[in-house]
Amino acid sequence: MQNDKYAAHVYVNREVLSDKNIIRFSARVVFPDGAEIVKYLDAPNDREYNPNDDAMLLRVYPVLSILLDNGDTAFFDGKVSEGLLAGLYTANQYYNQLFNADDKLYHKINIVPAHEVPVEHKPLSKDSVIAFSGGVDASYLLLSHVRGLRGPRNTNIKTAIIFQNLEILSNDDEKYQNKFNICKETLEHFGIEAVHISMPGETQGFPQYKFNICAGLFLFANTRDYAYGLLGSGGFLLKDTRYTTDESTPLITDYLASRSFNCIEDGFDVTRTQKCKLIATEPIVMKNLITCFFTDYKNTVNCGHCIKCSRTVLNFWANGVHELTFINHVPSEKAIWKDTQKVFNSVSRELYWYYHDILDNTIESERKSYWYKKLKKHVYKRYRKSVYAFAFEPLVVAMYKIAAHIVPTAKWARSLKRRANMYPIKIREQNVLLDAPNSYTYQMDFSRYMYALKSDSIKAKNNG
Repeated sequence: MQNDKYAAHVYVNREVLSDKNIIRFSARVVFPDGAEIVKYLDAPNDREYNPNDDAMLLRVYPVLSILLDNGDTAFFDGKVSEGLLAGLYTANQYYNQLFNADDKLYHKINIVPAHEVPVEHKPLSKDSVIAFSGGVDASYLLLSHVRGLRGPRNTNIKTAIIFQNLEILSNDDEKYQNKFNICKETLEHFGIEAVHISMPGETQGFPQYKFNICAGLFLFANTRDYAYGLLGSGGFLLKDTRYTTDESTPLITDYLASRSFNCIEDGFDVTRTQKCKLIATEPIVMKNLITCFFTDYKNTVNCGHCIKCSRTVLNFWANGVHELTFINHVPSEKAIWKDTQKVFNSVSRELYWYYHDILDNTIESERKSYWYKKLKKHVYKRYRKSVYAFAFEPLVVAMYKIAAHIVPTAKWARSLKRRANMYPIKIREQNVLLDAPNSYTYQMDFSRYMYALKSDSIKAKNNG
């Protein structure tokens, strides 16, 4: 193999699958030992797509950051839009800091492209393409822009992508087609084009999921004057670590962007309960809302009993909305509470953002209800447990370190030292979004780190 100094070569290709009238964008990753993997996107062959290979770079980047080692360089045999590489490298640093455990995931790597294409500066239009799943975040994204609620950030949505194989529930062809029809009915109501894009199913981590969504959005960059790619933000995962005053986040904005196309994770400043308040005002969206872990998108679009359904029901009840047309038979308050109790042994940050959001945004008339009183009692019980976890953290770490000095084998000692190092991370992962004092300090440190990353990203782009 030529250029053996590279830890991987990425070869990109486009081909029309004539029997299906589909255009396939593929990236073949070849390693020095001869091993190969292939990633692709399938899209309808009925339009012009991004002339550059940005989408495939986004498709393989998180995979390479896992498979390669820190400091490795990969050669990308394709054309990349100016400014995208700098943002990717900074996003990679961010994911390395956020998700890397024992130096096993998301290593800091470099990409060398065959061509970095200068992008002509042009006035940005307001036209956008969005990723649409029919869920709460995507539905809020759609409604907020259609109704012009985002102020200066409002965009004119022309096209919506409905992904197949991006999520586990959309791997089955029949289920996906049912989902596509549901989403299409909503989109057609607002005069928005629905486009089907497919990618092979794979194990999804958080960064891969985000990168793959943006890969689909980037197919539309530099075509039809689309200036923005929008995706709905769940928001709860990293809400306290955002450092901006608007809805943008360091996960996407300013990172996964070229000089002519911006991916924006939108709605980060709005909680799930607040989103449901807007959704409840639009009948077509309420009817076709998709929020379930066990759905066939046909007879039972939403079961009403799984964890995700029960949380969403509480989101609407908090707003005083009890007529839920997206569920055939809405369970009783006691049944919903029984389903809700199943998650109270989960990590605190999910508990806090899902359920504390509900408590904080419940209207006055609902605060005397059975479900509200039960939820409030259990949320604050878990809060107290989190405070204790922070209080005893130094003692547990000290015990691990002491034990590491008295165990009989070096292997055992290394294991205990690793536990001592990982225990504070574990506590903060589970409790960082609660209002414990140590948690607050950790949040501030992390916010400063991300602010520094953003500054470096902007400087790199401005310097070309």
